[in-house]
Amino acid sequence: MGTGIARSRLISTTAVAAVAGCLAVLALATPPALATFPGLNGKIAFHTNLDGNSEIYTINSDGSGGSARLTFNAAEDVSPAWSADGTKIAFTSSRDGNYEIYTMNADGTGVTRITNNAAADVGPAWSPDGTKIAFGTTRDGNGEIYTMNSNGTSQTRITNNAATDGQPAWSPNGAKIAFVTNRDGNYDIYVMNANGSTPEAVANGSNPEFEPSWSPDGSEIAFQYEGPLAHQPVSVCFPSGCAYRYWRGLSGGEREIEPTYSPDNTKLAFSKQYNTSNWEIVTMATTGSPDVQPITAGFGAERSPDWQPLPRNYARPAAATPIKLALVPAYKECNAPRPNAQHRGVIPTPSCNPPSAASSTLTVGTPDFNGAPANATGSVTFRAFCNGGASGEGPPCSTTAGDQLDGGITISQTDVRCRAISGGCSNGALSDYSGNLRLDMSVRITDRNSTGSTGAATVQDVPLGVLIGCATTASTTQGSTCSVATSFDAILGGTSAITEGKRAIWDVDGVSISDGGPDGSAASTADNTLFVSDGLFFP
Repeated sequence: MGTGIARSRLISTTAVAAVAGCLAVLALATPPALATFPGLNGKIAFHTNLDGNSEIYTINSDGSGGSARLTFNAAEDVSPAWSADGTKIAFTSSRDGNYEIYTMNADGTGVTRITNNAAADVGPAWSPDGTKIAFGTTRDGNGEIYTMNSNGTSQTRITNNAATDGQPAWSPNGAKIAFVTNRDGNYDIYVMNANGSTPEAVANGSNPEFEPSWSPDGSEIAFQYEGPLAHQPVSVCFPSGCAYRYWRGLSGGEREIEPTYSPDNTKLAFSKQYNTSNWEIVTMATTGSPDVQPITAGFGAERSPDWQPLPRNYARPAAATPIKLALVPAYKECNAPRPNAQHRGVIPTPSCNPPSAASSTLTVGTPDFNGAPANATGSVTFRAFCNGGASGEGPPCSTTAGDQLDGGITISQTDVRCRAISGGCSNGALSDYSGNLRLDMSVRITDRNSTGSTGAATVQDVPLGVLIGCATTASTTQGSTCSVATSFDAILGGTSAITEGKRAIWDVDGVSISDGGPDGSAASTADNTLFVSDGLFFP
């Protein structure tokens, strides 16, 4: 072990007597604390036997608001591990007869089994990019470490040793995996490359060391240590050297195990046993006072904490809903060789006289142009809303279980008239239009809903189109009214185009409405021409 380093700080403590035996089957009784990824501090996941068998819960990191139970199964559900984007939890369960790895959403929905082996698969740890999970398994006759894709495919053995290897913890940059092994005769903390190459000991004292957990900046590893002073909290620095640091003495019978860092690197959570009573989850500052703050106070054994990261990835507004865009008749751009005039004042650009309407089939009433009354108004409104759920519930729609968040689209254009006889215009000039229109636009989405991403991502621009039905009127002073009310989930053919908790920014561009062309059908886009677009009218 190296000498002490000034920024060395961390906890770990005496392993319970059963730990060594448990590690022989990859520490099923003391599941590993896992890497914490940089970000804001979210909830803490843990497991407890409060309900008679081990189930997984979450709780606010200050203990407020009570805990939320996520799993409901007669078997053991243990070892919760948050994904780096804070939206998924991997865990170990015996619900199918032996220990396997499962994943679920942060609210407990979508439970999916991702390993299926007659041996024990335990202790999942996510990679920082969210694409892989490392885990321990006894499928080769002794404890080894494997990695797999986050959906369970491509399971690959990365350690191959006659000793027991287990309790993997992925470094925040994804390059390394810390793990526990007894290949040198004593349980020690090793670090290897993420593919299993170049393993080396970083904490290999004469006493057993378990449960490695990386700091969010990758500079330290906390672990559980059965030190020369019974039941003492300790710390380890990496990679420039390792040194134990005792923060305080503990009373007889006290144990502190399974450390995990807060994503903002200011606190530690760990499991604490004050005497012979049950375990509780506590937190402690990584600097300053070593006093602990209990955050659970149940009657069961509350163990294996893991801290949810809330990634700092992208700036978001306080509000941007609803958006209402007015529609104005569209005109062709004035390009050479057409310019025959010049605009006055501070906009001295070439101009074309007379203007040329973009649509060759539709118009709106204008007394000094076509003699019809000026009654045209048009708009497109976008709004975030809860499509279902509790009555009166508003975004982010998190009160009701499930995904109700959606984006509403309301389109209205009045006084739509024909320019001449064509499809949808059987009665000729200035008659009501009986065809349909089409809204076209593109959206540039930035959210936390991309696979393989540790946080937010911006998608390639997505084109969207919406057909708009038109109804003729009996009035001689008012043309057809064209309207539709729909939602993004509906037009994209699913229920999760906009997903709760993903904090999506939709940059809307190119909002325009085209006519139905000579055939009057806007669904056949080849002959459509621009009719109205978003804009302003100055009377």
